[in-house]
Amino acid sequence: MEVTQEEQEVKDEFSDESLLFVATRSWFTDIANYKATGVIQQDLYWNQWKKFLHDIHFYVWDDPHFFQNWSR
Repeated sequence: MEVTQEEQEVKDEFSDESLLFVATRSWFTDIANYKATGVIQQDLYWNQWKKFLHDIHFYVWDDPHFFQNWSR
C-alpha cells in the first residue's frame, strides 16, 4: 500500500513522550525506601549521609502510608 500526501505515516514517537519524565529523585524517595526496606542509598556524600540519618527520625512508615512525625 502506498502512502499518499493526504495520509501521514505512523510515528513511533509521541511529541509529549518526555512530558512527565523525572530526571532526579524527589527528596522523600530515599527516606521512604529506607523506611520500607532498610537500605540506604550508596551514592550519598558524607554530609548528605549525616543529614539523612538525622531526618529519618522525623518520618514513619506505616504500610502502605508514609507520614511525617511532627511531635519531635
